[in-house]
Amino acid sequence: MTRGLSTPALFGRHLRTAPGASLAVALLVLVLSALAVLAPLAITAVSDAGLRCRLDGVSPLVRDVDSSVAQAPQVMPGASDLPEETVLVWGGFEAALLKARTDAGTPLTGVLGDPSYVVRMGRIEPWRSFNLSWALDPRFADRIELVDGSMPAAPPEDWWDQFGHGPQKPVAERPPIEVVLSEESAADMEWPVGETRPYPLAQGFEGDYPYRLSGVYQPVHPDDPYWLHAGDVLAPAVRYDGENQAYVYATGFADPGWLTVLQALDPVQTTVWYPFDPGAVTAQNAGDVLADLRGFTSVSQPITRGDTGIGITGLTFRSGAIPVLERAVAEGRVLVALVAMLAAGPVGVAAAVLVLGCRMMLERRRSALALLSARGAGSSQLRLLMGIEGLIVAAPAVAAGVALGYAVAAATLSDVGAMPSPLQAPAILLIPALLGIAPSALLAVSSGSPRRAERADAPTRRSAWRPVLEWAVIGLAAVATTVLVLRGMGDPTAPLDPLVVVAPLLLAFVVCIATLHAYPVLLRALQSRVQRAVGFTGFVGAARALRDPSTGVAPVLALIVGISIAVSSGVMLSTLEAGIARSSQLQAGADLQLQAGRFEEGAADVVAGLDGVAAVAAVAEARSIEVLVDSARRLAPVYFVDQQSLAAVQGRDGTVPEGVSLGDGSEPIPLLLSERAVEVLEPGSELSVGGEPAEVARTAGDTAPFTSLSAWLLTADAYMEAVNGRPAPVVSILVRLDAGADPTAVAIAAQESLGDNVRTLTPASVRSSIEQGPAASALRVTLIACIALAALLCAIAVVMTLVLGTGSRSRILALLQTLGAPPRSGSAIIAWELWPACAAAVIAGTLYGFALPVLLLQVVDLRPFTGDSAQPAYAVDPLILLAAIGGFLVVTAVFTLIALIISRRVHAASILRTVEDS
Repeated sequence: MTRGLSTPALFGRHLRTAPGASLAVALLVLVLSALAVLAPLAITAVSDAGLRCRLDGVSPLVRDVDSSVAQAPQVMPGASDLPEETVLVWGGFEAALLKARTDAGTPLTGVLGDPSYVVRMGRIEPWRSFNLSWALDPRFADRIELVDGSMPAAPPEDWWDQFGHGPQKPVAERPPIEVVLSEESAADMEWPVGETRPYPLAQGFEGDYPYRLSGVYQPVHPDDPYWLHAGDVLAPAVRYDGENQAYVYATGFADPGWLTVLQALDPVQTTVWYPFDPGAVTAQNAGDVLADLRGFTSVSQPITRGDTGIGITGLTFRSGAIPVLERAVAEGRVLVALVAMLAAGPVGVAAAVLVLGCRMMLERRRSALALLSARGAGSSQLRLLMGIEGLIVAAPAVAAGVALGYAVAAATLSDVGAMPSPLQAPAILLIPALLGIAPSALLAVSSGSPRRAERADAPTRRSAWRPVLEWAVIGLAAVATTVLVLRGMGDPTAPLDPLVVVAPLLLAFVVCIATLHAYPVLLRALQSRVQRAVGFTGFVGAARALRDPSTGVAPVLALIVGISIAVSSGVMLSTLEAGIARSSQLQAGADLQLQAGRFEEGAADVVAGLDGVAAVAAVAEARSIEVLVDSARRLAPVYFVDQQSLAAVQGRDGTVPEGVSLGDGSEPIPLLLSERAVEVLEPGSELSVGGEPAEVARTAGDTAPFTSLSAWLLTADAYMEAVNGRPAPVVSILVRLDAGADPTAVAIAAQESLGDNVRTLTPASVRSSIEQGPAASALRVTLIACIALAALLCAIAVVMTLVLGTGSRSRILALLQTLGAPPRSGSAIIAWELWPACAAAVIAGTLYGFALPVLLLQVVDLRPFTGDSAQPAYAVDPLILLAAIGGFLVVTAVFTLIALIISRRVHAASILRTVEDS
């Protein structure tokens, strides 16, 4: 056999002949593989960025896993890296804390740092001008740098014998407790180094005890979160007595050895915390970290030794990272659910387009396969030949697509969030692997017989199995949708429900089936009308559309899914924008809100006098008020406001629902409760707040402008004295501005009058912060990308369908040209073949697109994206919807017009010389 007739040479020539269809399939596989890799990487990176953004936005004081108990640690040795002089005292306590962290679980152990702790001792006497407590920490010396003096001395070995037994000595004869203070604390207390001052030691000890300032220090790392947990150590605290008068309270470090002699003091407070490392939490392990953290904080961790001893035996921890993680995990999984629901349609269309591409390849090889069959090739040989060709076409395209997807992800997403490698997430390669073998399998199955069907995508004889398949799809869609609606939203932190993906795709198939059955009926009625009209193009086009339709299942499905994605994406964008606008207004509460930990008395009057201010409403807060529910005791924050002032600021749609009265000072106290407060408190028949009888006036949403907490109680300020016993501090001032007033200018003026520690909020600033979040931005980009992808796939499906019908169409157009028909009649006939089914698909897809968000809002929780406690309501913004549909139609129309121009270029002589295939 000569070299030119060898099997490899013949196979190579086979591949080089008419490679257009093969290149089209390869390009399609490459793009789909790249998208299949890029999409999950992008979702992972965005989820990781959203998670990190939320965790970084929380103070370490709230985020860290901490516990506080009114006991001192037990004195016991244990294995730790503490200094030798303290390991016998604090070693057992630290070893127990390390063991508790180790037992918490692998994901959480890597997130929590080494435990830190501070023991505070001392009694507050508000009537004194000098108030001091002292802190014990075996590692405090590593955190400070002395500026003056020396480190505090350890207690004398016979201290307890000197003080605790027999007659108590005069203050001057008692051995002093040495402390070191920060420079700021020592300066504010006007306490020079070396001076001794008397102060009560604790309850149970008579008289005062001497404290000596041994030194003054500066922190080695002032930004260390340790100082947040340690409290008022670096700077003295300003507190308020029962008459709302301020007094100064400072804390100094003493030698940690004092724990051995004073562990039974009262009062004492031990604060323990594990630093929470946000960088160790990723979108992949966030769910496991959340589960472990919930388990760790739900039980008491044993902190004790075998025998009984005075001090801490167990600690129950808490962490503000739990609600943050819950919202972040929910946000990530809701994003995945939404992307899956929206991408389900384009994925189905992509599969249909891939099938059309493989049929194009088969049509190009039909004459070669017929020749091989005539020369004795069996069906198995033909299948093997086409299967190998499909593998050769798809495998390199998949490899290139995977590489392209990772390259684009690395170039665009590396700064957004963490991206898993193929070894960490091999499931990402599943879809590309299927794309690599799909063309080979499709070509092998379809090439058993080289006989040409009348049409490649729409057989002339109706299959007996088609009605069975259609009713099966309808039944599955009904069952899947019903089950999905009955399940509802469920837990937003739970894994993705497969029905969220399956149900919309099945519904799209149902709409496609209905359209394919409905439009021929309408087309027959239209044909009877154009039959009597002048000209032949309408009649020929309608007859050809009925007898040999250019649109099969694939383009109709593509158009239905595409237009439905465009419409539903526009509706979802409108709904999100409306939800964000509502949430922004609820969180801001007014045209302008001023927040502070505590406003000075008369601050509201100062704000009311500013230029541009029309009305103000001051909200006061009592943080821990005793709430008795059927004899069950709870502590809850209660907020007080003048209802008339609040209504003047907020208008009709305010925090207090219309028709609800917060009372005038008479009993019982009417309370407006958030939904979360109702869940926590479970108010029964008997309810009292601060010892006063109360009743639930109404329940409101969890979002309130005066607090970030979801559980809150609101009543009239006329009950402030009765509930709190004294005036409560104002923490929020809501401001209504004059028409045309600039919120920024008023906010600056308010900060100049009240101090820089005042935080300002406006609906615009809140909305901007929500919209700039990674998840909200990603969802917006996803919706736009789905519109573009659906439009592109629709255009490709229409083009491929036109190419597949070129043979039979060309013969008719050539015959018409021979009979004298003008060239432009070809385009008119082709348009007639397309527009009836396309128009029906667009109408059906539009209706389905308006209905799909109704299902989405029933099963997908969008609250993480709006920042509201309530699910956003269905909304339609005409401008957003017009932009979404218009963009889709423009892309689809451009590609379809290009196909029409190509399709009408027919050479009559060459067509008429061909032999009929059927």
